[in-house]
Amino acid sequence: MSSSENNTKITLITLTLNSSETVNDTLNSVFEQDYSNIEHLIVDGNSTDSTLRILEEYSKKTKHEVVVLNKTPSGIYNALNYAIEKATGDVIGVLHSDDYFASSTCVGLIMKKFNSEKYCVFGNIDIINNQKSVLRSWRDSYDPCHRGFWWTPPHTATYIHKKLYDKYGVYDESYVISGDYDFFCRLPRKVIQDFEHINRTLVIQRNGGVSTQPINFFKKNFEDIRVLRKYSSTPLKDFFDKKLSKIKQLYNFS
Repeated sequence: MSSSENNTKITLITLTLNSSETVNDTLNSVFEQDYSNIEHLIVDGNSTDSTLRILEEYSKKTKHEVVVLNKTPSGIYNALNYAIEKATGDVIGVLHSDDYFASSTCVGLIMKKFNSEKYCVFGNIDIINNQKSVLRSWRDSYDPCHRGFWWTPPHTATYIHKKLYDKYGVYDESYVISGDYDFFCRLPRKVIQDFEHINRTLVIQRNGGVSTQPINFFKKNFEDIRVLRKYSSTPLKDFFDKKLSKIKQLYNFS
């Protein structure tokens, strides 16, 4: 049974905190989706700019179900876990407040790939600057059977069936940046190898996210090593393989 036949609900999670400069692009890209059964769950961390007004206007005009929750900030992964608990969709995706869908057909394309046996679907991303010029792209050219602990899909273009969270748990909130990497490393490799890749740009990501900021470079590396020491028998090898794979993915080297 395919989700295109049963119109399975997808929950899209967006976290906002003084996001007024970018969140309109995010909201409009969801508003324009041609897939009907969308729950847009927005967790706001007590914004003091015009974000809440923008969210209220969006809630009034959109045809999709919109839920806006307020939560005092306690880290990205704490907010994501809170949203996952509240989500009513069978499939869950994260669309950050400075990112947006590449076209109006993305969610429909994602949901066509889900069925009763599918855990996860992921796609490509383009990373842009403030002028919306593409700086680099993330593509995956690796054989699924070679997805070791060094491999991870792009979190902002990855869509996960809720049964995966139910079975293996949610994000470890002790991480500041690498909680999603810890989650993917926690999964059995057989599950990871079954993730389905859509070879198409699904999400446009603005450069300058938490993990890409220079100030967080060392923290990100430290947390990645911590993750690998927990799960991998060869953590240093996997750490450097991860760095090499990222270069190949971002710059499309063969």
